[in-house]
Amino acid sequence: MVKQGQYAKASKLVHQRDNFKSKKQSQSRVIDSEQAADFLLVRYALTTKHSLPKEFRETNQRFLQELTPGILANGEVGQALQSVIVNASSRVPWQFWAQVSLTWPVMAKFLKREVPAIPLAKRVYLKHLPNLSELNHLLALQFAHQAATLTLLKGQQSHQSQQLAQQLVTQLEQDGQLKWATIQALFAPFTFPINQAPDEATLSWLRQLVTFDPVSYRLPK
Repeated sequence: MVKQGQYAKASKLVHQRDNFKSKKQSQSRVIDSEQAADFLLVRYALTTKHSLPKEFRETNQRFLQELTPGILANGEVGQALQSVIVNASSRVPWQFWAQVSLTWPVMAKFLKREVPAIPLAKRVYLKHLPNLSELNHLLALQFAHQAATLTLLKGQQSHQSQQLAQQLVTQLEQDGQLKWATIQALFAPFTFPINQAPDEATLSWLRQLVTFDPVSYRLPK
Protein backbone atom coordinates (compact mmCIF):
# COMPACT_ATOMS: atom_id res chain seq x y z
CA MET A 1 0.00 0.00 0.00
CA VAL A 2 1.02 3.60 -0.55
CA LYS A 3 2.87 5.26 2.33
CA GLN A 4 0.99 7.60 4.62
CA GLY A 5 2.98 10.64 3.46
CA GLN A 6 1.31 10.48 0.08
CA TYR A 7 -2.08 10.71 1.76
CA ALA A 8 -0.97 13.74 3.73
CA LYS A 9 -0.33 15.49 0.44
CA ALA A 10 -3.86 14.73 -0.70
CA SER A 11 -5.26 15.85 2.66
CA LYS A 12 -3.68 19.25 2.15
CA LEU A 13 -5.47 19.46 -1.16
CA VAL A 14 -8.78 18.99 0.63
CA HIS A 15 -8.13 22.25 2.46
CA GLN A 16 -7.79 23.90 -0.92
CA ARG A 17 -11.33 22.95 -1.88
CA ASP A 18 -12.15 26.61 -2.53
CA ASN A 19 -10.26 26.04 -5.77
CA PHE A 20 -12.83 23.38 -6.65
CA LYS A 21 -16.00 25.03 -5.31
CA SER A 22 -18.31 23.42 -7.80
CA LYS A 23 -18.19 20.84 -10.53
CA LYS A 24 -19.06 23.55 -13.03
CA GLN A 25 -16.01 25.57 -12.05
CA SER A 26 -13.84 22.45 -12.10
CA GLN A 27 -14.96 21.54 -15.58
CA SER A 28 -14.07 25.00 -16.89
CA ARG A 29 -10.47 24.59 -15.72
CA VAL A 30 -8.08 22.15 -17.36
CA ILE A 31 -5.60 20.48 -15.03
CA ASP A 32 -2.34 18.74 -15.84
CA SER A 33 -2.47 14.96 -16.10
CA GLU A 34 -0.01 14.69 -13.19
CA GLN A 35 -2.63 16.34 -10.96
CA ALA A 36 -5.46 13.98 -11.94
CA ALA A 37 -4.83 11.35 -9.26
CA ASP A 38 -4.75 13.93 -6.46
CA PHE A 39 -7.83 15.63 -7.91
CA LEU A 40 -9.76 12.34 -7.79
CA LEU A 41 -8.61 11.69 -4.23
CA VAL A 42 -9.87 15.13 -3.19
CA ARG A 43 -13.22 14.41 -4.83
CA TYR A 44 -13.40 11.14 -2.87
CA ALA A 45 -12.76 13.01 0.38
CA LEU A 46 -15.38 15.64 -0.41
CA THR A 47 -18.16 13.50 -1.86
CA THR A 48 -17.90 9.87 -0.76
CA LYS A 49 -15.50 9.18 2.10
CA HIS A 50 -17.82 10.23 4.90
CA SER A 51 -20.78 8.34 3.47
CA LEU A 52 -18.90 5.09 4.16
CA PRO A 53 -18.78 3.38 7.56
CA LYS A 54 -15.86 4.78 9.54
CA GLU A 55 -13.85 1.55 9.54
CA PHE A 56 -14.00 1.38 5.71
CA ARG A 57 -12.84 4.91 4.89
CA GLU A 58 -9.07 4.54 4.94
CA THR A 59 -9.20 1.16 3.21
CA ASN A 60 -11.13 2.64 0.32
CA GLN A 61 -8.88 5.69 0.20
CA ARG A 62 -5.78 3.51 -0.11
CA PHE A 63 -7.55 1.24 -2.58
CA LEU A 64 -8.52 4.23 -4.72
CA GLN A 65 -4.96 5.50 -4.80
CA GLU A 66 -3.72 2.09 -5.94
CA LEU A 67 -6.46 1.82 -8.57
CA THR A 68 -6.35 5.34 -10.01
CA PRO A 69 -3.16 5.13 -12.16
CA GLY A 70 -4.49 2.16 -14.11
CA ILE A 71 -7.88 3.77 -14.67
CA LEU A 72 -6.38 7.06 -15.80
CA ALA A 73 -4.13 5.25 -18.27
CA ASN A 74 -6.95 3.99 -20.50
CA GLY A 75 -10.28 3.92 -18.63
CA GLU A 76 -10.25 0.12 -18.31
CA VAL A 77 -11.43 -0.38 -14.73
CA GLY A 78 -11.50 -4.17 -15.09
CA GLN A 79 -7.85 -4.33 -16.11
CA ALA A 80 -6.86 -1.90 -13.36
CA LEU A 81 -8.78 -3.92 -10.78
CA GLN A 82 -7.17 -7.20 -11.80
CA SER A 83 -3.71 -5.65 -11.70
CA VAL A 84 -4.22 -4.12 -8.24
CA ILE A 85 -5.71 -7.32 -6.82
CA VAL A 86 -2.74 -9.38 -8.03
CA ASN A 87 -0.01 -6.88 -7.15
CA ALA A 88 -1.32 -5.58 -3.83
CA SER A 89 -2.47 -8.85 -2.26
CA SER A 90 0.94 -9.61 -0.78
CA ARG A 91 0.91 -6.22 0.95
CA VAL A 92 -2.51 -6.34 2.58
CA PRO A 93 -4.43 -8.90 4.65
CA TRP A 94 -7.43 -10.64 3.11
CA GLN A 95 -9.72 -8.43 5.22
CA PHE A 96 -8.71 -5.50 2.99
CA TRP A 97 -10.50 -7.13 0.07
CA ALA A 98 -13.50 -7.93 2.25
CA GLN A 99 -13.95 -4.21 2.91
CA VAL A 100 -13.40 -3.38 -0.77
CA SER A 101 -16.02 -5.94 -1.81
CA LEU A 102 -18.61 -4.79 0.73
CA THR A 103 -18.37 -1.17 -0.40
CA TRP A 104 -17.72 -1.71 -4.12
CA PRO A 105 -21.21 -0.50 -5.20
CA VAL A 106 -20.48 2.87 -3.56
CA MET A 107 -16.99 3.14 -5.03
CA ALA A 108 -18.17 2.03 -8.48
CA LYS A 109 -20.79 4.78 -8.44
CA PHE A 110 -18.09 7.27 -7.42
CA LEU A 111 -15.78 6.22 -10.26
CA LYS A 112 -18.58 6.31 -12.83
CA ARG A 113 -19.49 9.85 -11.80
CA GLU A 114 -16.11 11.40 -11.04
CA VAL A 115 -13.52 9.96 -13.45
CA PRO A 116 -15.10 11.41 -16.63
CA ALA A 117 -15.53 14.73 -14.77
CA ILE A 118 -11.80 15.19 -14.10
CA PRO A 119 -11.02 18.40 -16.04
CA LEU A 120 -8.26 17.04 -18.24
CA ALA A 121 -7.54 18.26 -21.76
CA LYS A 122 -8.30 14.70 -22.86
CA ARG A 123 -11.08 13.31 -20.68
CA VAL A 124 -10.95 9.73 -19.39
CA TYR A 125 -14.10 7.71 -20.06
CA LEU A 126 -14.65 4.34 -18.42
CA LYS A 127 -14.77 1.45 -20.88
CA HIS A 128 -15.85 -1.27 -18.48
CA LEU A 129 -16.93 -0.94 -14.87
CA PRO A 130 -17.15 -4.41 -13.28
CA ASN A 131 -20.20 -5.15 -11.18
CA LEU A 132 -19.96 -6.70 -7.72
CA SER A 133 -20.18 -10.28 -9.02
CA GLU A 134 -17.29 -9.67 -11.43
CA LEU A 135 -15.17 -8.09 -8.70
CA ASN A 136 -15.91 -10.99 -6.36
CA HIS A 137 -14.86 -13.50 -9.02
CA LEU A 138 -11.51 -11.74 -9.44
CA LEU A 139 -11.07 -11.85 -5.66
CA ALA A 140 -12.00 -15.55 -5.50
CA LEU A 141 -9.36 -16.34 -8.12
CA GLN A 142 -6.72 -14.41 -6.19
CA PHE A 143 -7.69 -15.91 -2.82
CA ALA A 144 -7.48 -19.41 -4.31
CA HIS A 145 -4.07 -18.70 -5.84
CA GLN A 146 -2.75 -17.22 -2.59
CA ALA A 147 -4.04 -20.04 -0.45
CA ALA A 148 -2.62 -22.68 -2.77
CA THR A 149 0.77 -20.97 -2.81
CA LEU A 150 0.85 -20.64 0.98
CA THR A 151 -0.27 -24.23 1.52
CA LEU A 152 2.13 -26.08 -0.77
CA LEU A 153 5.88 -26.32 -0.47
CA LYS A 154 7.97 -24.34 -2.96
CA GLY A 155 8.94 -27.42 -4.93
CA GLN A 156 5.28 -28.28 -5.48
CA GLN A 157 4.03 -24.86 -6.46
CA SER A 158 4.10 -25.05 -10.24
CA HIS A 159 1.62 -27.74 -11.30
CA GLN A 160 0.03 -28.77 -8.01
CA SER A 161 -0.54 -25.17 -6.95
CA GLN A 162 -2.57 -24.52 -10.11
CA GLN A 163 -4.65 -27.65 -9.54
CA LEU A 164 -5.33 -26.74 -5.91
CA ALA A 165 -6.26 -23.17 -6.86
CA GLN A 166 -8.78 -24.44 -9.43
CA GLN A 167 -10.37 -26.66 -6.80
CA LEU A 168 -10.47 -23.90 -4.19
CA VAL A 169 -12.04 -21.18 -6.32
CA THR A 170 -15.32 -23.11 -6.65
CA GLN A 171 -15.52 -23.32 -2.85
CA LEU A 172 -14.98 -19.59 -2.31
CA GLU A 173 -17.85 -18.10 -4.29
CA GLN A 174 -21.46 -18.88 -5.09
CA ASP A 175 -23.91 -16.93 -7.23
CA GLY A 176 -21.61 -13.93 -7.38
CA GLN A 177 -21.13 -13.79 -3.62
CA LEU A 178 -17.96 -14.63 -1.71
CA LYS A 179 -18.14 -17.19 1.09
CA TRP A 180 -16.43 -15.17 3.78
CA ALA A 181 -16.63 -17.88 6.44
CA THR A 182 -14.73 -20.26 4.13
CA ILE A 183 -12.20 -17.57 3.21
CA GLN A 184 -11.71 -16.68 6.86
CA ALA A 185 -11.05 -20.31 7.77
CA LEU A 186 -8.72 -20.74 4.79
CA PHE A 187 -6.44 -17.89 5.85
CA ALA A 188 -6.73 -18.40 9.62
CA PRO A 189 -3.44 -20.38 9.88
CA PHE A 190 -1.48 -17.58 8.18
CA THR A 191 -0.67 -14.42 10.13
CA PHE A 192 -0.27 -11.23 8.13
CA PRO A 193 3.03 -9.44 9.04
CA ILE A 194 1.63 -6.04 10.06
CA ASN A 195 4.95 -5.06 11.68
CA GLN A 196 6.39 -4.58 8.20
CA ALA A 197 4.20 -1.49 7.75
CA PRO A 198 6.17 1.48 6.33
CA ASP A 199 4.87 4.03 8.87
CA GLU A 200 2.93 4.35 12.13
CA ALA A 201 -0.33 5.41 10.48
CA THR A 202 -0.28 2.35 8.23
CA LEU A 203 0.56 0.13 11.20
CA SER A 204 -2.40 1.51 13.17
CA TRP A 205 -4.71 0.96 10.21
CA LEU A 206 -3.49 -2.61 9.70
CA ARG A 207 -3.96 -3.45 13.38
CA GLN A 208 -7.62 -2.55 13.08
CA LEU A 209 -8.02 -4.13 9.66
CA VAL A 210 -6.84 -7.61 10.66
CA THR A 211 -9.56 -7.72 13.35
CA PHE A 212 -12.35 -7.03 10.84
CA ASP A 213 -14.85 -9.89 10.60
CA PRO A 214 -16.91 -9.85 7.37
CA VAL A 215 -18.86 -12.92 8.49
CA SER A 216 -20.64 -11.12 11.31
CA TYR A 217 -20.48 -7.58 9.89
CA ARG A 218 -23.63 -5.96 8.54
CA LEU A 219 -23.48 -2.73 6.57
CA PRO A 220 -25.60 0.08 8.08
CA LYS A 221 -28.79 0.70 6.11
